[in-house]
Amino acid sequence: TSGSNTYTPHGLPVAVKLFNFAMQLVDTKHHDDLFADSANISRMKRQLRTRRAQQIGLEMVNMALSNGGKQVCRSPALLSIIQEDVCRSIILLCFNKGGGDHLLRCSLETFQLLMIHCRTYIKSQIGVFFQKVYLSHLTSASNQALQWVTSRQQAMKDGADNSTNISSSISGSISNMSNNSRLHMILESLADLSSHEWLWMELYANFDCDSSSPNILLPLCKCSGSGSNIYICIHWFIF
Repeated sequence: TSGSNTYTPHGLPVAVKLFNFAMQLVDTKHHDDLFADSANISRMKRQLRTRRAQQIGLEMVNMALSNGGKQVCRSPALLSIIQEDVCRSIILLCFNKGGGDHLLRCSLETFQLLMIHCRTYIKSQIGVFFQKVYLSHLTSASNQALQWVTSRQQAMKDGADNSTNISSSISGSISNMSNNSRLHMILESLADLSSHEWLWMELYANFDCDSSSPNILLPLCKCSGSGSNIYICIHWFIF
């Protein structure tokens, strides 16, 4: 205020506007309203701008969550945006391969921040994210690895000639998987969450012990365990 040296914070209304604007950048259905020249530019330029807008939107959300911490959950308006818009958007962006790896990385970072600061208020959203993102990717990777092991076993039965060709094919597939940056980011995100001592206990208590919620910890442990055993078999077959 004029004539005063004390700083007066803008407060929650500005934070709500910030989150709303960030979600407009993330959600493509708002882009025609935000960008008046969308119909006058090429498809490639429009896709590049869409990707960049989504990245900026997620970075704004992550910055706000990092700085605001648990205080953002004290506002019903902000909490509503987080529970509905933010959680829905990050799940969808985790499967948007056209958005590049940076969108996936930002989405995983957003979820980690939500788990740290807002997990008390987003139980159902946490369950959906673990099922649709973490478990889905881990199950897919384990199934691929199992197929490679089965193919290698069949190759050994068929004889040395076919074994050499199939072994080369399997080695190439494994190399492709080892270079799968999206899977690596999923695993790194899960590892980062695992560094918090409350994670496993809360997953078990809030989901596996709740008959009204899906199991999370049990399938996660099974998937991780079976995947580790399969990769040990692959290493033995190839090396």
